Amino acid sequence: MYKDIITCSSCSHFFINSEGVSMCDNPRGLPFPSTADYCSGAEKSDKDRTVDNSELLKLVYEQRRSGK
Repeated sequence: MYKDIITCSSCSHFFINSEGVSMCDNPRGLPFPSTADYCSGAEKSDKDRTVDNSELLKLVYEQRRSGK
């Protein structure tokens, strides 16, 4: 039996913090995963998570302009 491959975007451990940085709260997960990454510790989320990359880019550009 094979385990399903789950990308970070549909994993229950994946989230984007208030600064717009992708994070994983799994202790054995990737430190800064992208939505297309996957790992053996992934767990399918029961919620439909969609990440709007254009909104994420806006947050990054605003942060760089403000110098934070």
